[in-house]
Amino acid sequence: MGKAIDLTGQRFGRLTVIKFYGHIGTDRAWLCKCDCGNEKVCTTVRLRHGVTRSCGCLQKETASKKSKENAKYGGESSSKYQRLLRIYRAMKHRCYNKNDSCYNYYGGRGISVCDEWKNNYFTFKKWALDNGYNDNLTIDRLDHNGNYEPNNCKWATWTEQQNNKSNNKYLTYKGETKTLAQWCRELNLNYARTKARLNTCNMSVENAFELPKYKKDS
Repeated sequence: MGKAIDLTGQRFGRLTVIKFYGHIGTDRAWLCKCDCGNEKVCTTVRLRHGVTRSCGCLQKETASKKSKENAKYGGESSSKYQRLLRIYRAMKHRCYNKNDSCYNYYGGRGISVCDEWKNNYFTFKKWALDNGYNDNLTIDRLDHNGNYEPNNCKWATWTEQQNNKSNNKYLTYKGETKTLAQWCRELNLNYARTKARLNTCNMSVENAFELPKYKKDS
C-alpha cells in the first residue's frame, strides 16, 4: 500500500486544506478553509478531481449571477429567444472584449456596435424580429468594414455569410465572378482538389475547373 498523500496547505479552487480530518468511508477527509472564511470537510477524491471547489459560496454566486442576468434581459436567457440573446452577447463580446478569439477581426479593426443596440438588447431584438430573424439565420454586415447597426446588417444563411466574407477569393470564369465555393457547387467540383489546383499547382481558373476530375494533376 502506497504512502498516504498529505494535502495540508494545498489549494483547490477557493479551499485551502488546513489539516487531516479523518476518514469518510474509505477515503481520507480534510478540514478546509474557504476564501470566504467558512470551513468545510472534503474528501481527497472530491478535492483532487475538482468536484468541490468552495464551501458552497461559489455555487451560490454563480446561481445569483445567472438570476441577475436573467432579470436584466427579462427572462430571455430561458425563453424561445435565447439563441437571439446569445447572438447579441457574442456580437458585443467580439467588438469590446480583447480576450475574445475574434476580437482582432472586429473590435481590433475598429468595428463597434451602435449605441441603440449596445445599450439596449430589446431594441436589437425588435430590429431582429422586424427584419426576418429566425433560428436558421445569422447576423451579417453588408459592409464588412462597417459597424453593427440597423442600416448595415441583415439576417443571412450560413452559406450566404461565408460567401460574403472579406477574405473570400473571387474568381472570374466565362465572364462571371463568384467565390470558389460557389463555383464548386455550381460545377459540381471537389472543393479541396480545385483549391489545390489553384493554390498549389498554380493552374489557371480554366484548367482548374476544366481538367477531368479523376485525371492526375501534373
